[in-house]
Amino acid sequence: MRARLKSCAVLAAALLAIPLYYVAPASAATQLCGATDTTPVSGGAYIAQNNIWGADTPQCITVDGTSFTVDSAGHNNATNGAPAAYPSFFKGCHWGQCTSSTATDPDGAEVMIWLNHRGGVQPAGSRVATGVQISGATWDVWYSRMNWNYIAFVRTSGTTSVNDLDLRAFTADAVSRGYIDDAWYLIGVEAGFELWQGGAGLATNSFGVDVGGPTTPPTTPPPSSDGCSATLRTDNAWNSGFTATVTVTNDGDTPLSGWSADWTFSGDQRVVNGWNATVTQSGSSVHAVNAGYNGAVPAHGSTSFGFQGTGSAPGAPAITCTAR
Repeated sequence: MRARLKSCAVLAAALLAIPLYYVAPASAATQLCGATDTTPVSGGAYIAQNNIWGADTPQCITVDGTSFTVDSAGHNNATNGAPAAYPSFFKGCHWGQCTSSTATDPDGAEVMIWLNHRGGVQPAGSRVATGVQISGATWDVWYSRMNWNYIAFVRTSGTTSVNDLDLRAFTADAVSRGYIDDAWYLIGVEAGFELWQGGAGLATNSFGVDVGGPTTPPTTPPPSSDGCSATLRTDNAWNSGFTATVTVTNDGDTPLSGWSADWTFSGDQRVVNGWNATVTQSGSSVHAVNAGYNGAVPAHGSTSFGFQGTGSAPGAPAITCTAR
């Protein structure tokens, strides 16, 4: 049995969902308040869902054709965990409920497209690529292995709407990284809000998706998934310094025997000391090499090191990770 692909077009935290094409609204609005309440729209072409799945807190949405408004939401999930709800539209299948007669669940991959986000949330897993050009915008790519492959594309410059967003281009990028097999099937496209806290007042204008058409391979293939990637997180900061953790992830299908990480500070930051790696600095450029005991990283595994610095918190500089 072939694996299935679930492709999702979503927003993170609390911003407008993705309107792809306009579809005329229905004449009567419907309010959904139950955790699993749904309603068909556009003659059954799409289904709207309240979809409270990560909390027991209340939420109501009003659906009017291919637009909906979050009327009320009492969510208060921690932003470093799963969201409370994902009110959204979908075409295809969502965990057994389908707009067509064939019901199936995803077991291959889930692709998330974050047009915008706020409140300190981030995708699952770790960032594996930065500065990726797709569909006229720049994206960071995140990956995590769950019961299926989870791939998230995070727009580096947020927007509240898109038209003619080419979902095939995102899928082709994921195929090139080895996260999706090009023999898998697309079973669903969704768009909405992932809500961690609150959410009342958020609204969409319209939603539509067109599936099918000729397949055109990308003219410039994205980079290979072989090698490694790294991300920096500030753990603590005070007036004159900070501590940070850098997570190194093996993006390939074979183990690493060693790694190094390089980045450039944008301000007057200076590394004072490091642990779990040899960290050196020249000017604003920083170079880190694995310690003797954490250079071996299994396929799709990760390790981390930390350091203390002076100056202001460095934010999230782009890091070049090199497998050794």
